[in-house]
Amino acid sequence: MPILYIFAGVNGAGKSTLTQSQFNKVITYYKVNADEISRRNGWDWHDDSKNLSAM
Repeated sequence: MPILYIFAGVNGAGKSTLTQSQFNKVITYYKVNADEISRRNGWDWHDDSKNLSAM
């Protein structure tokens, strides 16, 4: 049976650190990161509508 892990938290909580550590050597995972989506599209993180679109 597939297992879904969700790592959520405020900025600086360590979510990216966790997924960049030994975690990715143990399981295959797919990451959705609103900050990365915004950067890739050249969106301003101050724009609430763009933040919502990234999510």
